[in-house]
Amino acid sequence: MKKTKKIFLEFCNFCMEHDINLMVVVTPVSTYYKDFFNMKYKSIFYDILDSAPNEIHVLDFWDFDDMFEDEDFNDTDHLSEFGAEKVTYQIAEFIKQSFGMDILYKNKL
Repeated sequence: MKKTKKIFLEFCNFCMEHDINLMVVVTPVSTYYKDFFNMKYKSIFYDILDSAPNEIHVLDFWDFDDMFEDEDFNDTDHLSEFGAEKVTYQIAEFIKQSFGMDILYKNKL
């Protein structure tokens, strides 16, 4: 884990030095995946994000159970085409609202 954190922090520094806004997207997973996931790893993940020297925009779909259904997944943790469309739309909206940028996105929903 230490090596992963070191690489991540180096990446954050690179982004800061080059005026790059860093955005992390936590993709949704099915309820089946959540049933077997060790939440300790989510805590470690957020601890690493919190250690970043710069601001990171986090778009976390983990707890968006009301937006995603198990039918939005091909398996326990990979989105189907329809599920990917939902996530892509939400990411585009987040970027538009947060950064005032219109994303060319053709909504198929």
